[in-house]
Amino acid sequence: MRKFIFSSEVYWKRVFLISALSLVAMMAAIADPIKAGYSIVRGEKEYKDLLVDLGLRKTEAGFDRVSWIMDLSVEFPFDPTIVMLVDHYSRDNVDRNELAWSIVKSHEVVTHIALSLIKIESNGNTFATSNKKAYGLTQLLLPTARDYDPDVTRAQLYDQETNIRIFFMHFERLLKHYEGNMTKVLHGWNRGEGTVDKLLARNIDPANGFSDAIYKVALNNNRRRITF
Repeated sequence: MRKFIFSSEVYWKRVFLISALSLVAMMAAIADPIKAGYSIVRGEKEYKDLLVDLGLRKTEAGFDRVSWIMDLSVEFPFDPTIVMLVDHYSRDNVDRNELAWSIVKSHEVVTHIALSLIKIESNGNTFATSNKKAYGLTQLLLPTARDYDPDVTRAQLYDQETNIRIFFMHFERLLKHYEGNMTKVLHGWNRGEGTVDKLLARNIDPANGFSDAIYKVALNNNRRRITF
């Protein structure tokens, strides 16, 4: 059996080459996620068009958005498709200018909070399942998901787009219920509105460390210095 002995210089050259190739692959995936093979929801033409628009980089705004998504994909780190979906729904909701979203400073804040929640809940694992029967990226409970999509199945909650879409619908309801108080929204997400409301009615702080964990992740993955 032949033995291969590498010098320190050769070793680090190989490490650098592998790292460079990995970065190129990630940039290619951002530029053209469809060709890169990242999962998308077939039949969701609007979402496909979004990915194509991002990949073409025809405008300065488009380039900035790709750069923003790539930065977040590296920071958390997540599959770029997850970041694209979260960014898409953050922009879509904040841009509607409805009262529930009016107190949110920017879509960047929403994107950071949502990605941080995904980091805590599933660490970006599309197929995460808890012993409490919560499913997918944001760990949705099936009864909660069916409040917004009565026909959704457990298997569909493992789909990235479906999970994130329903998450934002529930997130909006919590924003309305707690009048834009993000900390209470996160309490409500984690502990349930009923539990949080009962504790608040008795002047008991519903904090259990969940919201602090979300903010910590958001701040630690914030190279662009988004103000929360």
